[in-house]
Amino acid sequence: MKDFILKFLGSEETHLQQNPGMLETGVLMLDHFNTKLCRQIFNTYPRGYSSRCPDSLIVAIGRQDNLKKILSKVKSNCNSKMYQTPKLVIFWAAQWDENLWQFYKTSFQNVDDIVLKRVGKEPVNLQFSVFKQVKLETVLK
Repeated sequence: MKDFILKFLGSEETHLQQNPGMLETGVLMLDHFNTKLCRQIFNTYPRGYSSRCPDSLIVAIGRQDNLKKILSKVKSNCNSKMYQTPKLVIFWAAQWDENLWQFYKTSFQNVDDIVLKRVGKEPVNLQFSVFKQVKLETVLK
C-alpha cells in the first residue's frame, strides 16, 4: 500500500509543480484528490474523513502552514482513544523542520511506518528503528 500511495503522490506532484500556488497550504494540496478514492484507500489531514479511518494517513503540509500546529494535531489524533491509530503516516510536505520533528517524533511510537515525502524529493523513512529494535530484543529474550 505504501508504494502505491507514494506513486500516487508523485503523480500529484507533477500537477502541483505546474500550479505552484497549490503548494501554499495542505488544504490546497489535497483539493483535487478524488474524494471517493481517498476514503477507500487512505485518510487525509487536513480534511480527513472521520466516518472511516483507513490504516494509512497522508498529512499534507503547505509552505504557509503552521508545522508545529499540524504535528501537534496529528499526534493527538494518533494517540487518541477516539481514533484508530494508522499503521502508515506519510507527511507530504512543501516545508519541513527536522528540529521540530525531533521534538515530536516520540509521540508517534504507535505508528508502524512513518514516511516524509517532500514535494519533488525522494521519500525518507522516519522510523523509530531504535525503539522498535529495543522492543524486538525485549520480545526475543
